[in-house]
Amino acid sequence: NIRPRRDIALIEQLQTTIAPHPKYENALRIRTTLVNRASFSQIYPWLEVSLTNNAGTVLARRTFAPAQYQEIPTAGELTPNVVATALLDVTNPDGKAVGYEIRLVTP
Repeated sequence: NIRPRRDIALIEQLQTTIAPHPKYENALRIRTTLVNRASFSQIYPWLEVSLTNNAGTVLARRTFAPAQYQEIPTAGELTPNVVATALLDVTNPDGKAVGYEIRLVTP
């Protein structure tokens, strides 16, 4: 079984916005754009979102598989230099999160 080529260091997050979730209390909607800067197509990374408080303590952490965050679900790959949008809905425990981090991870 040949594993597909992958180098998540070559996937760049271009822009990220965060807002209160439109339907649920104590939830946030994060939208980020990804661009594959590799010269080859590669499978979508998993995205790990961490929410932190004023002291930098992690309040919540969740990892999203590609099927959970793709705005337009596709079984395809991340094509070089094409923007893909990720939509991440996360719980904001007690509304205390003031910071966040999104890490690209391999499953």
